[in-house]
Amino acid sequence: MNIEIRPVTRNDISEMAKININSWRDDYRNIVPDKVLEELEPEEKSRSLENWLFADSNDIRLAYGAFLDDLMVGYITASLTEDIDSEYDVEVNNLFVVKKYRGLGISLKLLYQIASVFSELKERQFTSLILYSWQATASNEYYRKLGGKVIKEQIQDCGGRKLAADIFAWQLEELIAVLENKL
Repeated sequence: MNIEIRPVTRNDISEMAKININSWRDDYRNIVPDKVLEELEPEEKSRSLENWLFADSNDIRLAYGAFLDDLMVGYITASLTEDIDSEYDVEVNNLFVVKKYRGLGISLKLLYQIASVFSELKERQFTSLILYSWQATASNEYYRKLGGKVIKEQIQDCGGRKLAADIFAWQLEELIAVLENKL
């Protein structure tokens, strides 16, 4: 199975929205309120992703998709960290893989792509990456196995439900080495 990782285009946005919504409904059921999952709208998610990715911004925002032939089976988005996390450089904002294609190393390839691109950008030296993961999700354990260090815990409100989130951090070089070893 040959998975191609490439930058996403505007033409990929609706597929990204579907993957996002389906992943939320698959992975976060019994974690976030059902009402939140029921209210997810593909058109709204598409607009949100398109605005985030293609709006004029001083931020560096990257998105890569994983494609099996022409079928998008996952994607990752990343940007510079918010001021609250300014001691770190890069934040993974989204990482989703279609349930049917999990266990094939796709998320490893997507993380590797983002880590490599940011480590090679010349605008400034990027050395670290963070991501947020709710503690109740399977992905939380996955990031621990990838060597992520929990630097902080945060309580987030999702549709009126308080959820504990871990903030994982890696040095980019260390993450790249871990991913290369797993790939």
